[in-house]
Amino acid sequence: MNQNIWQTHVLKIIHHFNCLKDNSIKNQVYLKLGQDKLKDDVNDQKANYELAIQYMSLNNFDEALVFWRCLIDLDPINEEFYARMGTTYNLLNCYNEAEKYFLKSISISPSEYAYKHLGICYAKLNNYEKAYDSLKNIAYNCNDFKMLADFAFCRNELKKFDESILILKKCLKINRNETISSGMLEIAYNEKGVVLAKKNKLQQSVIMFKSAIAINSNFDLAKSNLSKIKKFLLHT
Repeated sequence: MNQNIWQTHVLKIIHHFNCLKDNSIKNQVYLKLGQDKLKDDVNDQKANYELAIQYMSLNNFDEALVFWRCLIDLDPINEEFYARMGTTYNLLNCYNEAEKYFLKSISISPSEYAYKHLGICYAKLNNYEKAYDSLKNIAYNCNDFKMLADFAFCRNELKKFDESILILKKCLKINRNETISSGMLEIAYNEKGVVLAKKNKLQQSVIMFKSAIAINSNFDLAKSNLSKIKKFLLHT
């Protein structure tokens, strides 16, 4: 069959950040309480931590950096402080700085949080290979839907559709509606079908295209590809 007739489409999605929502009155109250605690002891780790979190809640990331730095100075082997610093740099779109702090955190003690947000950092840099390398450390042992969706997105971008389909099936069990609405599973099925068709594995490609249509009955790309396969099989 003609290798150039197949219709492909890879969907772009927004990568996820678990940033806190601004609840101004409540957060301002907590901010004032934290500032009062710090007046008594500037080296109070709990007070510094609470203030860093509150400034992040208020989307005041530059101020949050001040307190994460202070906490790192107070406890230079605390992996969480480095990871939180990395997240703050992520939210400031300073991804190269973020990478340094996530890697430092992981070197002290690997954590799901650091691997997850390092993966987001790399995805934002469009480095999907490194994003995958980071997220694969946690993808098969967690049920964080948004992280799994980002992991599947990386696999789609790298044209590793088998693994993407496997992860997205896991996502279906966690949140079926959001998985389907993301469009990634139907696209992964279609793209895998195209790969198989180009290898002349037509019966297997039919299964993939039908799977894509089962997810989205209005998916015209998969319907067109399936129609071409059927016409070809009728004349062979």
